[in-house]
Amino acid sequence: MKRRWCHSTSRNSNREHKLPGIELLHNDDEVLDPADSTLRVRGSLIVGGRRCGSWEEHVDGHYVARIDGETISAPGRGELVKLIEDHMSGDGNPVC
Repeated sequence: MKRRWCHSTSRNSNREHKLPGIELLHNDDEVLDPADSTLRVRGSLIVGGRRCGSWEEHVDGHYVARIDGETISAPGRGELVKLIEDHMSGDGNPVC
């Protein structure tokens, strides 16, 4: 059984799920594919201190994360982190 890395907090009798730190680590530029001219930065996705996938920033400003066999795309970094939080805290989506 995989352990879920989220905890519950209550606020005004509503339950909220928060994940411990989501980090988009920047890896060395040498990992970039020279054939992909749209790629600006690539790195590791860390959730709760564990490597859970990867992310990319493209020159047009959009971000992509690859986690749990799925691709998540967002127009910016903050939006991507929010979508990752939603993905990881949803029912049946254990953290890596």
